[in-house]
Amino acid sequence: MVNNGKRSVSNAVLLAAIDERTKNMEVVICDFKKDFKGFKDEIQGNYVRKEEFDPVRKVVFGLIAFILLSFAGAVVALIFI
Repeated sequence: MVNNGKRSVSNAVLLAAIDERTKNMEVVICDFKKDFKGFKDEIQGNYVRKEEFDPVRKVVFGLIAFILLSFAGAVVALIFI
């Protein structure tokens, strides 16, 4: 028997508890694998490649640059004019 603080627990009980936890973890891992496989199959065709996204990124960055430059120009115009 192993003395764990206030109570004594036999090795057989500890091994049974560890075995039960291991079985529960196996079930959880199998469920996770099934869910991940379903997720992987679901997103297989629902993604945007970099080649398709690059023009959108350039347009958005250009618009943001235009807006920021317009704001900076307005501030400069207010200060110096």
